[in-house]
Amino acid sequence: MSTGDNRTTRARTIALAGLFQAATLVRQTGLGKVRDEVATRASIGSILKTDATSVEDVYGGIAPLRTGLETLSSQLGRVRHYAAAPGKKTVTGQTIAGTHHQRHPAARDAVAGHRPARPRAHRGTG
Repeated sequence: MSTGDNRTTRARTIALAGLFQAATLVRQTGLGKVRDEVATRASIGSILKTDATSVEDVYGGIAPLRTGLETLSSQLGRVRHYAAAPGKKTVTGQTIAGTHHQRHPAARDAVAGHRPARPRAHRGTG
């Protein structure tokens, strides 16, 4: 693997950890659990960061992604051993759903409660 490939893999892993961290924080909030303050600050701050020079810079470094990296690691380990814990499957599902909705506007609209207009059947005059 070349150095460029390693950097790309690292950047993607960090970005994925950021997604898992956000999903974990959303789940903790929904369950009324205490959230890690550093992780929360990093995730919220990442939304507002528009001048990042690297993926690490988006989150203020690697250390603030500890929650996301630990969640990602546990999810990959559980998938590998076919023994995902019930609560952990939810975080994975939320993360996958979130990435799906980002890529597919129709799915995003459905979650938001919008219904796309149905095309009307063309009626000929003949």
